[in-house]
Amino acid sequence: MMTGRIVSFLVMFSACIFLLTASGYAENPTRDEVIANASMYSNLKWFCEKKNARKDYNLLTPGKMYIGVPYNWGGFDSTDKFVKKVEKGVIAGNYKKKCGSKLCVREDFAGLDCSGLVSRSWEISRYTTRTFPGISIKIPRELLRPGDILNSENNHVVLFDKFDEDNQMWVYESAAWVRIRNAPPAGVVYRPVDLDNEYVPRRYYKFIENGDRVKTDKTIVALLKLDGKKKIYIPAGTTGEIVKGPAIRSKARKSRTPSDVWVYVKFGNGKEGWVTIRHLALVDIQKPDNLQTSG
Repeated sequence: MMTGRIVSFLVMFSACIFLLTASGYAENPTRDEVIANASMYSNLKWFCEKKNARKDYNLLTPGKMYIGVPYNWGGFDSTDKFVKKVEKGVIAGNYKKKCGSKLCVREDFAGLDCSGLVSRSWEISRYTTRTFPGISIKIPRELLRPGDILNSENNHVVLFDKFDEDNQMWVYESAAWVRIRNAPPAGVVYRPVDLDNEYVPRRYYKFIENGDRVKTDKTIVALLKLDGKKKIYIPAGTTGEIVKGPAIRSKARKSRTPSDVWVYVKFGNGKEGWVTIRHLALVDIQKPDNLQTSG
């Protein structure tokens, strides 16, 4: 009997661990760890051999020591894997050779692109500028904190670190046409940037907290139960407070790349339910006008 109880407990415990991991409550990298991950890519020193440089794909100079992992379209190498590839004589990055209208994806090359850098820094499987919105929430620029991103869908993404004393944004990014001493002509760098409104500030869902104030950016569907079918509609511009989550619906829990993350929100119009973070934005509670509700 005792053995049976132990087995039952272990089964239940394993199930709980699975649900916690799938729902985003497992141990996660801290903001400091996210920045440290990105810094490893921008500060990595490596020696460029003749085989690593090929003018059709990159503008690297053989015999030169570089600081920063090269840009490789579609690449997703860890720093360890990059070093091993370079030592084997693999071409280090591609930001020139095109296949049709886009750069050729060469996963056999060494390096990573802008989305690969953010995914590695967040310690997740590979996402892209198009899929990041499914696992992150929009935030005002004034709420940016280390480890948040500024994302331009189907274009480019950067990882935010800080505002300096001149209110200049400093970011980590894997970019082309880099002009920094000893950095590859295209690769991971740490630098100040000026970005227009095309770049949307977003926060990874594992940094969302209960009590965060949010606003809908369009009319959205809310579910009364996370895995249920009963729906209610929340009008655009409605504000509320996150009281539960984030979580992933059961059908997506086995996926390493969930397409949507959900939170339970109590809205100011009296309605409440599970909604995806894709069409929510954090509200700066220091601005009274952002606390108005509609609906």
